[in-house]
Formats: sequence, C-alpha cells, structure tokens
Amino acid sequence: MEILGVGIDIADISRFEDKEDLAIKVLSFLEYGEYQKSSSKAEFLASRFSVKESYVKASGDKKTPYPQIEVRKEAEKPVLYVKGEKIRSFLSLSHDKECVSIVVLYQ
Repeated sequence: MEILGVGIDIADISRFEDKEDLAIKVLSFLEYGEYQKSSSKAEFLASRFSVKESYVKASGDKKTPYPQIEVRKEAEKPVLYVKGEKIRSFLSLSHDKECVSIVVLYQ
C-alpha cells in the first residue's frame, strides 16, 4: 500500500450552526438527505465539510466541486467517493461536543 497523500482537518461544530445555505452548496444529494434527517445538523455538516477539505489536502485535487466528494457508509464504515467512484483511501471521522477531526489517507 502506497500512501500518496495525507489530509487532516479539524472544525469547530458551532461554526456550522444554522448553515442551510452552506449545506446546499457543499453536500451531495445523498449527503443532503442524511443532513435533513440528522438530529445534529451542525455536527453532520462540519464532518462532511472537513472530509472534503481533507480529501483536497491529501489528493491535491482542487478542481472537483464539493458536492461530487461524498462520504457513504459501507458495512458501517465511512467510504470516500469522488465523482461517483470509490476512492482508494482510509477515512477517519472523530467527533466530540465541540469539534470534528478528520483524517484522509489517500492511495
């Protein structure tokens, strides 16, 4: 396994409170549906935004629009998809009351 890049991002959940416009702008269609059902919208949005930031840092891909970078769950694990294709990567999402932290290892 060759690691081509590492991306790390930390976000303050409170910065994502009442950010419906941002959610519409950065989430994929599937993610937006999950966001709408979430009991903690700010935490959900913070984590997905940070995943997208981490992917860009790890891959150097600054051209893909954020809605085309998405997290899907497979066997209860987060998996990264870009433009509808599964990306060879490892993804770690961590949450507490105030922050989310994300690590993407890009292969």
